[in-house]
This record gives sequence, C-alpha cells and structure tokens, in this order.
Amino acid sequence: MLFNLVLEHVIRKVMTLDLWLDLNGRHMVIGYADDLALLGEHSNDVAVAAMILEEEAKKVGLMINYDKTEYFHMKRYRNTREARQDLHVGNTTYKGVTKFKYLGCTVTDTNTRDKEIQIRIQNTLRCSAALHKVLVSKLLSRNTKITIYKTIIHPILMYGCEAWTLTLREENRLLVTERKIYRKILGPTKRQDGSWRMKTNAEITNLVSEPNIIGVTKSHRLRWLGHVERMGEDRAVKRAYLGRPIGRRPVGRPRYRWKDMAEADLRQIKANNWREIAQDRAKWRNLVSEAKTHFGSLSQMS
Repeated sequence: MLFNLVLEHVIRKVMTLDLWLDLNGRHMVIGYADDLALLGEHSNDVAVAAMILEEEAKKVGLMINYDKTEYFHMKRYRNTREARQDLHVGNTTYKGVTKFKYLGCTVTDTNTRDKEIQIRIQNTLRCSAALHKVLVSKLLSRNTKITIYKTIIHPILMYGCEAWTLTLREENRLLVTERKIYRKILGPTKRQDGSWRMKTNAEITNLVSEPNIIGVTKSHRLRWLGHVERMGEDRAVKRAYLGRPIGRRPVGRPRYRWKDMAEADLRQIKANNWREIAQDRAKWRNLVSEAKTHFGSLSQMS
C-alpha cells in the first residue's frame, strides 16, 4: 500500500508535463502496480518523460529496472528493412522492440492481433498435450472431459478475448484449434471395415451442445461493451472508447475497429436500441446470452 502511494506521487509529478498522448483532453499514462507504460506522440516526448520519471523516482528511493524496460514504436505498417530503433535517454539506452507482453497479452508495433492469437493457440495446444492422457481416458465420461476442457484449457485460449478484433482467417484458426481438442475428447469413429477415422465437423456439432469459440468470443466482447457503456465519462476506458485519434488517416480502407465489430454483431441480432438496453444489467445479460447462442451454433461453422 505504501509503495502504491509513493509511486502515485511520482506519477502525478510527471503527469504535469505536457508530453503525453492526449485523449479527449486528458493525458494518458497506463499503470498497473509497478508496471508503467509511458505514451507519447513522438520519441522525444517519451525520452523527456522517461528522464523526468527517473529523476522523480530517485528522490523517493525508487529505481527503474533497465533490463525490463523497452521502447516500442507503434505504426500502421512494418517496414522489414527498417532498422530497430532504440531510445537513448542520457547515458541510458532502452532496447527497441517490435512486440511486448503487457498484462498477459502480446502487443505488436502494427497493432494487429495475429501474433497474440498465435501465442494463445500455441499455449492452448501445449496445455492440451499435457492433459492428453486425461482427455483420451476411457475412465472419464465425455461430459467430465468437456468440463475439464472448459475449466482448464479454454480460459488459456480466451484470455483477453474481450478486446479482440478478429479477421475471418483468425476466427477459422480458433475454430480449428477448438475442434482439434474436441476430436481428442470425443475419440475417433470406427468404419464398417474396422478402420478408424476422425470425427467430422458435423459429428462434433451433433455431439457437443456448447456454443463454439466464436460465439463465446463475441458474447464476451458484448459483455465488456455493456460495462464500458455504463462507465463514467472520467474513466480511461470510456475516454478511449469515445475518443477520436489526432491526425490524418493514411491512404486505403481503414481497419475495422473494435467498436465497429461490436456494433456489427448487435445489428445481426437486431439490437437496434442496444445503448438503452446496456443501462439495464439484467436485459443486457439476456442480450449477451442471445448473441452467444446466435453466433456460437456449431452447425453454422460445420
């Protein structure tokens, strides 16, 4: 508790500088416990902020862990020929990276989710392999195995899914991963000639009465949207949700935003007055459940 108070004092000192990323008239600094992210429009702004943060921290006996501190330059497209950019602050050099892990999620310099989805799938399959003997055991019922999947493996794949903006290719990768685990749980099918084959997508649909991973992802996204809609205007999440980026858009079609995807899902289930519904937790919970069933029917993806 004392550490949090001291760190808050340091952050408030640095926040007085007019160097931070501005969003709806507020300067943005992201912090969780002792994990800070300094956001700026330009590298010079970040360098000055880092220098002053270090000076203010030293006054109260705090030190920056240089080995764990990285510099990250986010841009729309990555130039593979571009050399890695480090950040030089006085005699200190912060290593430039193209991706980093923040609160369990991987953020890339092009602000895409493909790397995060890849890591989620790898970790999920690794966990599934560790539980292989359990998932194929004939001593456990099918429902017990599915419960094990839902409570141990599934959360690894779904971590942070509330903030995902998925392409069709990424949705398909998630579905393939989920079906792979279900095939392990359900086992193969014996042909009339005595040989064995894997179960088809249609057979998985008939045997599993659970909404698929896309339905779960979209329902989690809508559930989070309801929380954001009910937040006060002073909350950082609400400011990011309502804010408009400063600057000019590059040439080409703009990317699909998180808000665009959530609103597209709501249009599909004909929730035209969703902002009004979001203010009522019970009604919104029913809407999210409806969306989960609508988007998560395995028969739609067979």
